[in-house]
Amino acid sequence: MKIFDAHCDTLDLLTENNSLYDCDTHYNFNKASAYNTHIQVTAIWIDGANHNPYERTGRLIDRFYEETKDISVIKTKKDLISASGICAILGIEGGEPVGADLQNIQLLFDKGVRVLTLVWNNDNAIGGCAMNGKTGLTDFGRKAIKKMEELGITVDVSHLSEQGFYDVFETARKPFIASHSNSSAICPHFRNLTDGQFKCLIKTGGVTGINLCPDFLGKNASLDTIVAHIEHFMALGGGDNVGVGADFDGIDSLPQGICGTQDLYK
Repeated sequence: MKIFDAHCDTLDLLTENNSLYDCDTHYNFNKASAYNTHIQVTAIWIDGANHNPYERTGRLIDRFYEETKDISVIKTKKDLISASGICAILGIEGGEPVGADLQNIQLLFDKGVRVLTLVWNNDNAIGGCAMNGKTGLTDFGRKAIKKMEELGITVDVSHLSEQGFYDVFETARKPFIASHSNSSAICPHFRNLTDGQFKCLIKTGGVTGINLCPDFLGKNASLDTIVAHIEHFMALGGGDNVGVGADFDGIDSLPQGICGTQDLYK
């Protein structure tokens, strides 16, 4: 069985005394070993209001490579096609390490970053967040999208405002993703995608990853609720555009019936 999970925040929870093999978290390498192939986008979460983005990014990139020295780190399409066993992709959640300098995108790429979630819950130089909901992409943000596509960094619109999403749709020339976002038709939360947004995602060949945060799933979140989001997206013609973006270790609780990555296939 192969699993691809487009978002987790486990790296942020590591201490000097544990590792990604055995940390007491939703996701770890031992849990991922339940599958023949498990590919995890491992995000470095940046809170622009409380973190020094450059110090934090550099420190956690170093920790990522310390933890992954004995597993496969995916950086190319060839790596992805040939992936087996436990694999990791390095991501950034929040574009603050880019600042307003396109050269920083090159630096992140050179360090192995292959997925960039444009914003978290703060507006930044790239664009506006869904939590504030008023601002789309900036002029710099449009340039950043083009630079990311040129290099081969996947554009991730989860947490982006609705206007920002449509700005990306107009700007992007390659598929983009919503790594951890659900259907607002099933659960009307500002972090979820409208039907119109998802139909645009289909047009680009992009994918949304179903988020297991109960707040984004709906009341009494369970396996049935998760399936309801998947089935709704599929009914819109998105059978090839729905994946997993569990948000493991970035959320406080999980739906009934799921305790961690080992439960993604039942």
